[in-house]
Amino acid sequence: MIFSKNTPEMRFISDILRIDLWSKQVEIVNALFEHHYVAVRSGHGVGKTLVSAAIVLTFIATRHPSIAITTAPTYKQVEMILWKHIRDIYEKSLMPQVIGGRMLAMRYELSNNHFAVGLHPDETKPESFQGYHSPNILVILDESPGVSRTLYDASQSLLTTNAYFLQLGNPVGKGDHFYKAFQDPKYYKIHISCFDSPNVSGKEPAIPGLVEKKWIESRKLEWGEDSILWRTKVLGEFPEEDIEYGIPLNWIELAFEGA
Repeated sequence: MIFSKNTPEMRFISDILRIDLWSKQVEIVNALFEHHYVAVRSGHGVGKTLVSAAIVLTFIATRHPSIAITTAPTYKQVEMILWKHIRDIYEKSLMPQVIGGRMLAMRYELSNNHFAVGLHPDETKPESFQGYHSPNILVILDESPGVSRTLYDASQSLLTTNAYFLQLGNPVGKGDHFYKAFQDPKYYKIHISCFDSPNVSGKEPAIPGLVEKKWIESRKLEWGEDSILWRTKVLGEFPEEDIEYGIPLNWIELAFEGA
């Protein structure tokens, strides 16, 4: 069932959202709706953001009433990346005709108690997670290793009813909440290497925008196969050792994104 494209959620994604997902994205969708707690560690450019956006719209459309909440380490990651995907998918899909609703920059609303919202970190404090109550609730932490432990703990207070919780990211270190999810038996755990990409493996039809062999080869030359960046950003693996750095790796990555 995990890789099936015939589940209700996958049929909604293909028929209404008009998106064709590759096998690892299908696994993420089905695992979340079946197991409720899912953690995804991956390399760069394997389609995590697209599938997260599809999940938000699918959840709101198929659970009544429901609330979906997303956050990420930076404003860019929330509004200009994940929610841009959500807006683009909605506009190109059959949802406006079939489901309706009102789409804003970081909010999709069917009613006052049935909506999805993006909380960007400049405004996201622990109390921002308070006041969201619904029989069905979804929380997505995009690039989860960069989300503060305080906000992670606050998000857990929402998971008291029929809750679904998805963490995705590059595994940049050990000891944080993202690493601990992969030691927690309640999570369905998914690993995606850049080498799994259809554009690299050739096992599935190529998908424009996913990572390709050329990028991997350039990273091999620049970083080397023994580097921590190769291991985390290409292989999607946690560092072999919990090395102490003067500046945490995820801080460095966020600085590059803001440049």
